[in-house]
Amino acid sequence: MKTFSNLPIKWKLICMLLLISVFTLILASAMFVITDLKLFKGNMIRNLEVLAEAVGKNNQAALRFEDKDAALQILSSLEAEPQVIYAALFKANGNEFARFTPTSLTPSFSDSSKTFPQFFQANIEIRRKIFLKSELIGEILIKAELSEYRALMATYALIVVIIFITAIALSLAISIKLQSILSKPILNLAQTTKKLSEEHDYSIRVPHQTKDEIGTLFAGFNEMLSQIEKRDTELENHRNHLENQIQVRTRELSEANEELFKSNENLYQEIVERKKIETTLKSSLDEKDILLGEIHHRVKNNLQIISSLLRLQSNTTSIPDAKSIFQDCSLRIETMAKLYEKLYNSSNISEIELEKYIKSLVDALLITYGIDSSLISANVSTNSISIDIDTIVPCSLIIQELISNSLKHAFPNETQGEINISICKASLNEKTIELKVADNGVGFPKEWDFSATKTLGLQLVKRLAEDQLKGNICINRKNGTSFTIIFPKQAEN
Repeated sequence: MKTFSNLPIKWKLICMLLLISVFTLILASAMFVITDLKLFKGNMIRNLEVLAEAVGKNNQAALRFEDKDAALQILSSLEAEPQVIYAALFKANGNEFARFTPTSLTPSFSDSSKTFPQFFQANIEIRRKIFLKSELIGEILIKAELSEYRALMATYALIVVIIFITAIALSLAISIKLQSILSKPILNLAQTTKKLSEEHDYSIRVPHQTKDEIGTLFAGFNEMLSQIEKRDTELENHRNHLENQIQVRTRELSEANEELFKSNENLYQEIVERKKIETTLKSSLDEKDILLGEIHHRVKNNLQIISSLLRLQSNTTSIPDAKSIFQDCSLRIETMAKLYEKLYNSSNISEIELEKYIKSLVDALLITYGIDSSLISANVSTNSISIDIDTIVPCSLIIQELISNSLKHAFPNETQGEINISICKASLNEKTIELKVADNGVGFPKEWDFSATKTLGLQLVKRLAEDQLKGNICINRKNGTSFTIIFPKQAEN
């Protein structure tokens, strides 16, 4: 295929016409020969069937009275048929009654119950049952050779070869003559294109006389050359005009440079003063950033101290409710401490990496409650959303309370489960944010009412969501429990 693609268009057209002619000739010859041979063979089989039927009827009396001589005499009449090489009569029980063999060929008999033509190598075998008043009295077998069929095939093959060679020669001559009608204009176009690329003379035109698609192509090519020539002329005129304008502008710029040089001294003094002011402002901002970072660091340390004291107090008390209260308070303070730690380590004190912070918060809760991460998996998705620090604080406390509640109550008896936390823009309003915490645990009892809850953690969630975030809470109890809070992007504290 690659070799064909690289051939000149002249030979491509010749090859295409030859291939079409050869394919059409082969198809037509094959159809003609196959059809004629099939008809010839079918006629031969039908003649043998009629012959077998006639001989069989003539032998009805011989079979009935078992007159073998009469049967042989009737079978001998088949010698007038040169294609018959064997004939035999069989009784109803399958035993041979009479045989006619003009040649020394001995056939191999097949099942005598078959009554349709059989093809054995180069011969045809015809069997017909002989009935007398609806009573099966015998069967006749005639076997004929296909020498005439093979001779006809050889004759057709010779005719097809002669026609094939003649058609190829004629097709080649006609193709060579006709291809010039298509190839000559295209070759002219190729030569003109090559001349254009070498000389860049766009005044050259391709002559064309036909009104077909090739003529349309040449007309379009000539029109394109006209447009290019016109644009070259316009560009040359425009270039000359630009040179004149450049000279005028150069004189004007020279005059302006003299005026600018005079004002540069005043501008230089102004720049020096501004750089001093910028240096002073940058120093002040750096001091404030250091001071704010130090404040975050001290707040984080103080929160960690308070959390440690609450944990110590939790370890010293033996009252389960008090111990749980101390532990919950410690977790809330640790949540705040982690937030300040992230702020202290962040390059921008107004924003933190929200997804990493939530993941570290979830990991800390799993460790606090002694839960194996292989039993309960936590998935966090934030979609790279940016939230200000005033919104992150209540969100982190809500997440801590809801995850703590799930870890304590949603998965009893060390059952496996999953907790999903997502923060993203609400689908219905891009100015609102959707916070969702869901688990596939056992869920709340049917009679439980969130609006009348008395637990401190869920009350805290309700207060933070409604009062600080100015949002709405939606609870879904299908396949576990899902808390969805939608609040404005810039919440008012």
